[in-house]
Amino acid sequence: MAARDQRNHRFWLGFALLVVVGVFLGLKVHQAISLVLGAKYNASAGSGSRSTVEKDLLAQAAGRDSLLKEDDSFPRDPFRSPSTSTVSRRQTPQPQQETEAPPPVLRALLYDNVNPSVQLSVGSMTSDWLLEGDTFEGWVIEGIGPDSVRLSKDDESVVLSTS
Repeated sequence: MAARDQRNHRFWLGFALLVVVGVFLGLKVHQAISLVLGAKYNASAGSGSRSTVEKDLLAQAAGRDSLLKEDDSFPRDPFRSPSTSTVSRRQTPQPQQETEAPPPVLRALLYDNVNPSVQLSVGSMTSDWLLEGDTFEGWVIEGIGPDSVRLSKDDESVVLSTS
């Protein structure tokens, strides 16, 4: 019976503590809301009569906001798309050298009788999954076999195999 009374006492003590914390947080929220709404009302009404407590709290909030504005660790707003900015730099003209385009590389081959597909890489560019007839970097997929792929570009034809 004594253990039951002790558990009952602990329950009510915990419940009372929870109620006190809830009331405290509710009062803090009420204070913050009334401060913000009161500041908006006072600003719209044009009356400059604010209590010193309100002025101190608003000054503290403005101080925190100014610290965030001066922080340069955020070069841009992460919730907005980056703006396109152009930087004009003078570059010395380089003579145009004709370089041959790198050959295609077979990255992956998925073969079935219904929908065979391949993934290619040309230089630093990697394709999505391609089907017969698709084009990637000028290379046209002519045919996909169980272990090879036929590609063509202009007059050039290449067969890439998995072995």
